[in-house]
Amino acid sequence: MLDIIGEEQEPEFDRIGALVARLLRVPVALVSIVETDRQFFKSQLGLASPYAESRQTPLSHSFCRLVVQDREPLVVADSRQDDRVKDNLAIQDLGVAAYLGAPIVLGDGRVVGSLCAIEHVAREWSPDDLAILTELAALVATEIDLRAEVKRRKSAEDDLHLMARELEHRVKNAFSMVQAIVSLSLRAPDVADLRRDLIERIGAVGATQELLATRAGSDVTFAEILKSEVAPYDPGGERLDAVGPAIAVDARDAVFLGMIVHELTTNAVKHGALNPEGQGILSIRWNAEDEGGYRWLVLEWNEDRGANSSPSAKQSVSSGFGTELLDLLIKRQLFGTIERLDSGRGLSLKLRLRLTASQEGSA
Repeated sequence: MLDIIGEEQEPEFDRIGALVARLLRVPVALVSIVETDRQFFKSQLGLASPYAESRQTPLSHSFCRLVVQDREPLVVADSRQDDRVKDNLAIQDLGVAAYLGAPIVLGDGRVVGSLCAIEHVAREWSPDDLAILTELAALVATEIDLRAEVKRRKSAEDDLHLMARELEHRVKNAFSMVQAIVSLSLRAPDVADLRRDLIERIGAVGATQELLATRAGSDVTFAEILKSEVAPYDPGGERLDAVGPAIAVDARDAVFLGMIVHELTTNAVKHGALNPEGQGILSIRWNAEDEGGYRWLVLEWNEDRGANSSPSAKQSVSSGFGTELLDLLIKRQLFGTIERLDSGRGLSLKLRLRLTASQEGSA
């Protein structure tokens, strides 16, 4: 129920228990946290063995559960004569003859246990006894709340560090990709072509990063990456036939997959099914397979340039930079394979790409 159960006794709670024993002049004082099947003593003073060592009892031995149940103090002058508790096993096994318990109420309103004073003989408790115990129970609740806040802030700091490391990782991936793009693009003989290609390809990296940013660190699906790259060239959705499950990919793979889809898409716009002067259809099918301890994205990319395309024309991925970049991404970054098929009507490829710690999501 609460992340406050521990094996070691803690001096802060022990001091409060000692104050209860001293101020109320009782032999036993307990800080009891009540769970669904037991009560655990965050602090105990005066319990006999074996309960002093185990610091817990089943609920059959618990008066404190009534404090939690009723959300109010429990005052028992003589347990053997009190119908509420006279059958409780704590009377015999723990020597509980008189009991005074005040609820431990956390800041969010939950009652999680009881601060209690126990006598081995019958005793009438005074209003001052209850007032003292109630004040000390509030101190216990404050201590628990403070510890919970410390843990929450520690967790938030850990999450912040994790996000910072993830951001650093993504930035490094992006710069690595940009470096490869620039390095390969510098081979272009025409300065205008170089400028255009650099803008488009670096823009593709940026588009994927923007998609990742909208997910606040969570994975994106391959379908979303595909839509991000292809949609600008087919705004009506009439020339794209894309079918596949919602396969989640992590940030590292998303950058590489975005670049692969970008290269294939721009090639289809220049030479293939998405040429604005034609009426071609781009058909894409994908699935996931588990093999060799890895998850693989299997992608089939088939272009039909349309009825007006020349049967003898052979479309391929643009030579030079385009081919080298695809090889870099597919073979060296995603440890995959690319199979080029000859459909007679346009480019046909089958890619097999290894994913990093990805899993199938839901649509």
